[in-house]
Amino acid sequence: MNLTAGEDAVFAINCNMHGCGNWNSGYNLFELNSNVSVDLVSYSPTTSSLSIGLRGSAPYSFTPQAFTAGTINVGTLNATTLNGAVNGASINSGTISAAHLPLFGPSEILMLLA
Repeated sequence: MNLTAGEDAVFAINCNMHGCGNWNSGYNLFELNSNVSVDLVSYSPTTSSLSIGLRGSAPYSFTPQAFTAGTINVGTLNATTLNGAVNGASINSGTISAAHLPLFGPSEILMLLA
């Protein structure tokens, strides 16, 4: 297959012949055979979500609200807000600078001295 792309989309998937109101189910954009399973790229028009499942694993999901994955490995992560449990027990390697540690107030110091 040879596809030429330029100013237009290589693939354009439009409303079916029954009208745009009938896009009520998701579909697979690509099904790729791997040596252990089928890798899938699927789309749901009702939620505008794109899912990528590789080697039979739980899919990575992209929606207008979020990106969802079981594990994310990054070199650098720039974030404004982190939600969820982030505490000393969550850190199993690396270092945390002193600037990111909580300060003890007078009541905590008195409890430590007692």
